[in-house]
Amino acid sequence: MITTVEVERFSLTSSRPFDKILAAIKAAVGHPDMVKFAKTTAAARTFPQFESTVREGLGKSGLMLFMELDHGSVIRKATGGDKPRMARLIMGNPLIMQQMARHVPDAGSYAPVTVLVDERSDGVHISYDRMVSLLAPNWNSDALALARDLDKKVETLCRKRQVEPTSLRRRCRAGKLRAAKVLKVQPSTVARRSDDQSTAVGSFCQCPDSGGH
Repeated sequence: MITTVEVERFSLTSSRPFDKILAAIKAAVGHPDMVKFAKTTAAARTFPQFESTVREGLGKSGLMLFMELDHGSVIRKATGGDKPRMARLIMGNPLIMQQMARHVPDAGSYAPVTVLVDERSDGVHISYDRMVSLLAPNWNSDALALARDLDKKVETLCRKRQVEPTSLRRRCRAGKLRAAKVLKVQPSTVARRSDDQSTAVGSFCQCPDSGGH
């Protein structure tokens, strides 16, 4: 079976230094010892025990960091340059994942989520693919409600850690500026999946300003 998925990509561009943005995001998520975390959750005999362990590992954002990949260092080694700086943060909340996956098993393919922080000529970009768009083809209202809540957590985390945005600017009710640029990945070729290969080809276009981000 071939399924086409249209992805909404949330993106902010900030003049704040890369190191400060990365540190601020990481400070807002939990950092459990993943080896210990895996052993403790696997040993939990009841869901309340499992839930207790998870909650201990969450940060103030309600999320935890599973892994950080320094993509920039790989690129710099290949080019011999001192740029770019790029970090992929894999984060999430197992309690939210299990709720979504019970309704839509495909959610297990997308959670935990990725926040990409990368330095470009126009500033530092903070990007995230919205879970609600990834689950939209399943038309499950319960899963989509959970996905919207997760998107809100992640996007709030990103917005609060960037200042002086240079993307699309909107005024909050309090009068402060905030930025939200959402890109939709619209397939130019049908995304194909099979047991032995996975291919996705798409093009980016900017969504109309809905005023509701």
